[in-house]
Amino acid sequence: MTRKGIIALANNGIEFFIGSIILILVTNLYSTEEAGVWIVFLTLLFVGTKFREGVTQTSLTKFSVGVSEEQRFSVYAISIAFTLIIEIVLSVIAYSVSKFMNDGTLSLLLANYFWIAIPQSLFRIFQFISQSKLDVKSMLISNIVLLNMITLVVFFIIENESAFSILPKAMGIAYAIGLIWQIIMHNALNWDISLTNIKLPKGYLAFATNGLLRELFGTISSRAYILLTAGFVGYTESAFVGIASRYANLIYLPNSAYQGILYPKACEL
Repeated sequence: MTRKGIIALANNGIEFFIGSIILILVTNLYSTEEAGVWIVFLTLLFVGTKFREGVTQTSLTKFSVGVSEEQRFSVYAISIAFTLIIEIVLSVIAYSVSKFMNDGTLSLLLANYFWIAIPQSLFRIFQFISQSKLDVKSMLISNIVLLNMITLVVFFIIENESAFSILPKAMGIAYAIGLIWQIIMHNALNWDISLTNIKLPKGYLAFATNGLLRELFGTISSRAYILLTAGFVGYTESAFVGIASRYANLIYLPNSAYQGILYPKACEL
């Protein structure tokens, strides 16, 4: 457990570093107001992420440990399908909202929401598959691959002085490459899945509903202040609030690392 805990902590550290690299890029290459817009966009993306993961992460882990390989693959397929459906719905909502908003920069980012949301959601579902098997090493390797891709994206944007609006597409490409790596690593194309052996486990939706409510209310309560700051004060102030909260989250890294490996073990027991 100690070795896995150290690897899980390193993994969470890399995830934090990935987010910090993009934040450093935005705050140095673009204006403070644009940085605030990006932080608001990330907050909305985070709410959507937690909405999706509340449905998939909890149930995937619960129903894929301690079962046969065939049952595991069935749960994986169901969780991936739910992930895609939820992200498509959220992307349509984001695109529709962007058309009615009187906010040029944020509207442009929301219109490109799906570029980053869909590859990121699939990347993370494969991370949860590794987590459900307590394979924290695979999670770490995948995040290292993603970190390299994000670093290349950052250098590309700096070198070409790319427009602010390219960020969702550029990050989406990085996540897509990381996703391809995970598909190969998990040998996902050779999973023994057919329509006859895909079966929704009893209790899956109940766990999904509880997970959804937990994540949704927890996320809203922990991120609402950024959206309120943007609405009542402005994007410039949101940038400072977002940056401060980003580094305040460092204290939670050890807790989330051990929590991530204790839950699958608890389900198995």
